[in-house]
Amino acid sequence: MGQAGVATFGDVVVIGGQAADIALDEGRGVLYVANFTAGRIDVLSLAGNSIQTSIHVPPAPSSLALSANGRFLAVTHFGNVLSPGSPTNALTIMDRSGGASQTFALNSPPLGVAFGADGMALVATTSEFLLLDPMTGRTDLVDTVAGLVANTIPALPGTPPGQIVAASMAASRSALRSSASATSLRISPSDVNGRRSITRKASSCLFSANVVLDR
Repeated sequence: MGQAGVATFGDVVVIGGQAADIALDEGRGVLYVANFTAGRIDVLSLAGNSIQTSIHVPPAPSSLALSANGRFLAVTHFGNVLSPGSPTNALTIMDRSGGASQTFALNSPPLGVAFGADGMALVATTSEFLLLDPMTGRTDLVDTVAGLVANTIPALPGTPPGQIVAASMAASRSALRSSASATSLRISPSDVNGRRSITRKASSCLFSANVVLDR
């Protein structure tokens, strides 16, 4: 019997590092690649399937999101290093139209980021949800993970608090606006292999963040 073949789709592009996330910029015809180990954003040309240029950013770029109008690129940095090192958890906002960028320190390791139709960015960290305005840099606390677990998910007495170990982000383009003050929480607890899955959605259905809690 002959050896079974393996199907191959697309072209393999070497980036010289570990890709943590990607973001498609259709307007510019490029793909942004978060090169986690190299500490840069590789810009891949869709026309030539090659790295066009690289943008150096703070260490450990881990997730990406492009605003709906294509102006802002959000980059999270997972810098949860152990002592004696200092944590470098942060979020960088890059203005792809003007060329400027600004980095904001975060209290906890970021797990994901997504832009809504109103241009606001929702950031999920291991301890909280933040809403950031890329124009001004203003950050508002939407809620904490501890608050969600304590107030929404029923748990038996003595159950230790959960800890986020993974997250996924998505944004709906159908919503026209959102605000932190108008945000409500809808929780769907379920147990899968000893973990609890929580879904958080804004009342306008603009944002959705799925986080996995390790009990």
